[in-house]
Amino acid sequence: MKKISLFLLVLCLLAFTACSRKASDAPNGMQTASNEYSDFNLYVPDNWIVETSTGVITAKYSDSVMANISMMALSLSNDITTIDAYWDSFKETFGQTFADWQEETTEDMLLDGVAAKKYIYTGTVASIEAKYMQVLCIRQGAVYIFTYTASPEKFDDYVNDVTKMLDTFTFK
Repeated sequence: MKKISLFLLVLCLLAFTACSRKASDAPNGMQTASNEYSDFNLYVPDNWIVETSTGVITAKYSDSVMANISMMALSLSNDITTIDAYWDSFKETFGQTFADWQEETTEDMLLDGVAAKKYIYTGTVASIEAKYMQVLCIRQGAVYIFTYTASPEKFDDYVNDVTKMLDTFTFK
């Protein structure tokens, strides 16, 4: 009986250790915001609320603050092979979506070592003014789109969190 009890205790400890090891894959103070269908690892601060049940990975700071992120990957058509070409085709629909969008800055960057571009712009949708940061990256025939959205007055309050998300992002 002691052998069986000891075996069960060891088995439980191994199971607990395996679970805690998986949870520790996220950087300290962050949680995983990816699912089995995504080919990337996105981590967000522990105090953000993550949603991974749809095709788009999302997280929000809270229900009462407009600060959220989304990450998705879309297959590219054969005629779009660069970030600039994707952005130019994407901008064509901005006039239909945003009443008054304005691009503020564009910056080259890397997303897990892959060339990417960060675009910051403002716009109004359904009478709600927002500021956006989009990071676009093309890899293996897909465009990866990371979007951070916040009210213009709160945008800078969460940029450090968003920067940590982008710095810890990895492709699987």
